[in-house]
Amino acid sequence: MKNGIIFTLGFILAFVGWYCLSTVASRLPIPNALFNESVINKKLEAVESSSDRSSIFFTGGSNVLFGLSASQFQQETGIQSINFGCVAGMGPEMVLHLLEPRLQKGDKVVMAWEYGLYAHHRSTSVNITYLNLVFGPMADFFKEMPFRDRFRLILALPASQLYEGLCLLLNPYVSEETYQSYWNIDEYGDCLSNVDQELSRRELLALPVSGLVKPLEVSEDSKKFFQGFVERALDNEIEVYATWPNVFGHPDYIDTEQVVQNCEIIRGFWKGLGVNILGEPKDSFFGAEYIHNTPYHLNLKGVAKRTRQMSLLLKPILE
Repeated sequence: MKNGIIFTLGFILAFVGWYCLSTVASRLPIPNALFNESVINKKLEAVESSSDRSSIFFTGGSNVLFGLSASQFQQETGIQSINFGCVAGMGPEMVLHLLEPRLQKGDKVVMAWEYGLYAHHRSTSVNITYLNLVFGPMADFFKEMPFRDRFRLILALPASQLYEGLCLLLNPYVSEETYQSYWNIDEYGDCLSNVDQELSRRELLALPVSGLVKPLEVSEDSKKFFQGFVERALDNEIEVYATWPNVFGHPDYIDTEQVVQNCEIIRGFWKGLGVNILGEPKDSFFGAEYIHNTPYHLNLKGVAKRTRQMSLLLKPILE
């Protein structure tokens, strides 16, 4: 009995201490968080600089950031367009948390999430980008989570976050601006830095394939926040569409039974929410000549082709 009480008190004290450290860490400048925050700020600036007329927002992870040109889409359709593609490590809920308050009646949202994000869990699909942001610039997002999820994330907080923050804070020779994104992101939210192909077909084939070749299951967290977003959007007369993420067309993706099954799961998921999914998976598989520096990033030639595809898919809807 006595040992049990001591253990419980020790656990509570340890948790309180770690919680206090997480609070301190959230106020420190973290290099990775500064980098990703600068991308977020560019996206928010693009939204704020747009006019009050109805717009189309393309959102997702970096496959959208490096895969679509809102400027080209606007020229081809005449509809004001914003590229709100961010970083996949943020997770879809965090991206939509930033976008949703900035939507207005008459807007359209086209979502293209990387395949692995359908299995996203709010508190267990943690990566260093996600943790650096929730215990930093995205603290307001963290505070809105249920207690159980906040508790799990506090336990997952790496000691390196506190260490890196203190190192940057105390280093007189390095400023926070050092870690700002060097990507060239314009007023449409488009990234203009992906100029040429950087990976050969051989290099791309040597990289690990995505989760598309493994059995895919949409997580309960993903179901909840996607459903909530779609319902609130419809209540505010905002149209929501889904599409497939652009990715290197690895031979293992072509006519593979598991890939076909996973795509049908995704299609059925969106259909269950009343969301139309645009195009076919094969349309988003791109050859090596269109790839920039990762399987999910297109070069400018690939971006032009992908944007043209989206224009053709959306034109009938817009008309």
